[in-house]
Amino acid sequence: MGGVTKEQVFSALLTAAIFIVAYFVVTNVFKRLAKRTNNAQRENVYKALSKILGWAIIIIGIINTVSVFPTLKGIFTSLLAGSGVAALVLSIASQDAISNFVSGLIIMFSKPYKVGDLIKYVDTGTLGYVTEIKIRHTVIKTLENTQLIVPNSIINNTAIENYSYNDDRRVYQPLAVDITYESDYNKALVLMTAVIQKNPNFIDVRSEKEKENGKPPVVVRFRKFGDSSLTMEAWVWAKNYVTWLNMRSELNQAIKKAFDENGIDFAYPHVQVVK
Repeated sequence: MGGVTKEQVFSALLTAAIFIVAYFVVTNVFKRLAKRTNNAQRENVYKALSKILGWAIIIIGIINTVSVFPTLKGIFTSLLAGSGVAALVLSIASQDAISNFVSGLIIMFSKPYKVGDLIKYVDTGTLGYVTEIKIRHTVIKTLENTQLIVPNSIINNTAIENYSYNDDRRVYQPLAVDITYESDYNKALVLMTAVIQKNPNFIDVRSEKEKENGKPPVVVRFRKFGDSSLTMEAWVWAKNYVTWLNMRSELNQAIKKAFDENGIDFAYPHVQVVK
């Protein structure tokens, strides 16, 4: 490296030293923040930022250090120009990684869901519990006990229904029963009401004012006249979705038993064959 002066060497060493100090200061700050936080999501963010900023400081430091020497600066510039195609390929290849990283940060700070939440993809109906939220992906344990790993860029652009948001209690869907026209629908309403109230997982969501005004804990309605049936319907509250799934099965069995014992016939399709 002909023509290198002492001033250039000193300037290069000083520049390198500044960036080395900056590297250790920045990375250590974020590493300490990661250790001190009790939030797993923030810990992942701090660790990721530590790596990204660390590499950024290294690259900028090398460029600035080399730029002190005119000869090396020319060689370095030529190498950068020659690697333009490679840089373009790497840029395209890294788009998904960058998108997942940015989406991961958005999820961690906006918190549409958190670890332990029961969520569902509205589009596909996939249902499961969030077990991990990483910078690149989110891990979901489905109710079938399989592990679903979803890139953050995908889950961030998908409609999500969060069953654990604020209050887990929900009326998930109506409990509907079809009986024949010959059956006593008033008795059916009374029997369904009694069965629902007896279930240990039933939740009474009435306010104190509603109780004072005499609103019943369970409302079973005569919903509609069908082609060959009368539809009874009740909206039943449960503390969460999984409890409701078990509760629905229990209620169906109890209603079947109560109707059979009291002469209430379930409606079902009949086919009459005429010869």
